Amino acid sequence: MIYLNGQGIDKYRIYTTEEIPVDILNSLEYLRGRIEDLTGHRLTISSERGELNIEARIADLAPEYAECGFDGGDLIFAGGHYLSAAELVRSFADSLRDGDYDAAFTLSYSYDKQPLYSTRYPEMKLVWDDEFDYTGDLYDRRKWVQRPQMRAKDVVNGTGERNVVVRDGKLVLRSWSEDGDKPYSTNMSMTTYDSLNYSYGYLEMRAKVPFGKGCWPSFWMISKPEYSDQVYNTEIDIFEVFASPDSLWPNIHKWFHDGSGYHSQLGGDRKCPYVFGHTAGLSDEWHTYGFFWDETRMIFSVDGQDYCTFDITETGDFGDRPGMGGFHVPCYVILNNFIFTPLAHWKPNGDASLVDERTVYPVTYTIDYIRLYQGENGILHKPSERAGYVPPVVVGE
Repeated sequence: MIYLNGQGIDKYRIYTTEEIPVDILNSLEYLRGRIEDLTGHRLTISSERGELNIEARIADLAPEYAECGFDGGDLIFAGGHYLSAAELVRSFADSLRDGDYDAAFTLSYSYDKQPLYSTRYPEMKLVWDDEFDYTGDLYDRRKWVQRPQMRAKDVVNGTGERNVVVRDGKLVLRSWSEDGDKPYSTNMSMTTYDSLNYSYGYLEMRAKVPFGKGCWPSFWMISKPEYSDQVYNTEIDIFEVFASPDSLWPNIHKWFHDGSGYHSQLGGDRKCPYVFGHTAGLSDEWHTYGFFWDETRMIFSVDGQDYCTFDITETGDFGDRPGMGGFHVPCYVILNNFIFTPLAHWKPNGDASLVDERTVYPVTYTIDYIRLYQGENGILHKPSERAGYVPPVVVGE
């Protein structure tokens, strides 16, 4: 029996344009055995056609998500709104028709409260995400590549589990005090350089962010050369923590290329910080960080509260300087958990920014999810999988 929003199949039916192929049924039979072994739940498989019931009762409006799980031995599709549930059913049926076994497996077991529509911007639809909900310690290399975006002569940019690991459905970035010629280590920058470059939409991350002496975690973006005009290189800092005990700052920059290198041409004076107002336990708190971007504005938010807006039109903020078009080119996402060390290339508050005996190691930055929603104006580049990719272990395997 399949249920939608608690209603039986007589209320909601799946419509497919053709019978489920035998080879897919055979694969699902294997999947059923795996699910029963792992969870004790039964998965009922049927090739019978369904009917689309357009009179299906509309649920009360609620924060929109859809999930696929198990309850009492039945496979459950649910959504905060009937459109969310319908979208999940449609994608599940499409995966069966197209023979996409991986998608079918994911939706059958590990798809959990995945928002299909933004609750803040309901006209936008989910186009890219990472929930970090796979087992194993390795991040998904289809989505992330480590790059040396930030450096210091006394810091090792680590790529191993000591500095970046997936644990309990979370991405964990850690910085340490080390023994050796370079007395500190941090993760090499996590980037979507090969997998996601975009303009316009709503980007959201839920995370525990480290605050305090020496801490420099960041959530930012920069334009990739192939999508930039090579004159103005865009940088969007959704937030940075400049060794503050309770505050973070958004910034936007345009880097002008004069032939010898990039030089800051515009923006970024840290004029609108977000202040939490307390310090005790702040680094252990979950908060949601949002970034809205369209043709006219960039809006930064914490826990759904907008606190900073930049006008990116020709007559808006920084419009007195050339190259405003740089704020409209596609960018890729970057996650850093850097620290201010004695040989750091930049120190916002001089030596007062540096790590010292008050810095608690490991400095830990934990990410629960990252999601990108876009509307009709969104520009999206998602290059194909890189050669040699080895996927992470899927939940349930």
